Amino acid sequence: MKKWICFSLKKEKRVWEVLLAAFAVGFFCYGALVSFGTSWQNELKIQFAKVAPAAGKSIRILDRSGSSPEASAKGNGSVQKLSYERMKSGDIMYSGYFGLLNIRSIPSKRGELLGQIAYGDEVQVYWKEDSGYVRVLCKKAHSDEFIEGYCTRKELSDAEPKDARIYLGVADFKQYDARWANVSLGGSYETIASAGCTTTCLAMAYSYLEGYMTTPDMMEERLFYNDDGLLSFPKAYVKISEKDYLSSALEKLQQKIPVLIGCKRDDGSPHWVLIMGYSGDGVNLNTEDFLIHDPASEERHTLADFFAEFPNFNKIAYYNGT
Repeated sequence: MKKWICFSLKKEKRVWEVLLAAFAVGFFCYGALVSFGTSWQNELKIQFAKVAPAAGKSIRILDRSGSSPEASAKGNGSVQKLSYERMKSGDIMYSGYFGLLNIRSIPSKRGELLGQIAYGDEVQVYWKEDSGYVRVLCKKAHSDEFIEGYCTRKELSDAEPKDARIYLGVADFKQYDARWANVSLGGSYETIASAGCTTTCLAMAYSYLEGYMTTPDMMEERLFYNDDGLLSFPKAYVKISEKDYLSSALEKLQQKIPVLIGCKRDDGSPHWVLIMGYSGDGVNLNTEDFLIHDPASEERHTLADFFAEFPNFNKIAYYNGT
């Protein structure tokens, strides 16, 4: 009996030793698997960048080397698939689209419009999307603010355009827009719709120059009018009526300053439009090469169109920076 008890105790001790050894081996393997799994999972997160940030939060996307393209993705509470083919970090490119190129919140036309870049504007490109979009970062004209989002890759160029063409990203307001059409000019009987072409042109120009939206009704509050609704130009504006006004207008456009131009019909009725682009060669200054935003028309797009109805030049006016 005594021998059997001793044998049983020895056997039980061996069992416990085996169990403890197995437990130690299992614990070691578990730790290794967790470590490997975390590393593998992180690698997948980096490689495929599948993230689900909380609503309203921002995250930084890192590439495989651990460096950041200085970009962020805003979450809306749902999974965002950012399957990017990385380009060289921060490549400098230029808009080759003669017009305004949209920057959106996602690489799709369905994305929210965050801003626009104009012909020749510089952008930093960080990566390319399968859909043909690229992630970009660019500085707003006449502003310290930056826009970050997506635009189409095919419209961007590696080299800065060297031709003489200019296209400024100026808002195109119409004085007859119902949001401000009936706003009175000062204390006069005139309204923005009836006589607010200059006010509307200044609103377009200031929106571009100041970097934030100033609508015609907001502009009206900043200006002074006489009893007939005629405004006094801001002191920061220079008005000239010299014959070589097209050269002056082009010089200001090259400085990224839009130019107001006033003309009259043969019956003396005046009108002002805003010059915001140029499509010529820089040598031959033809009126059809100067692009305009006409606050009273959807049909007139060049100075030639404008002069066809208002053939008598009066003066130009532009911001002089003081």
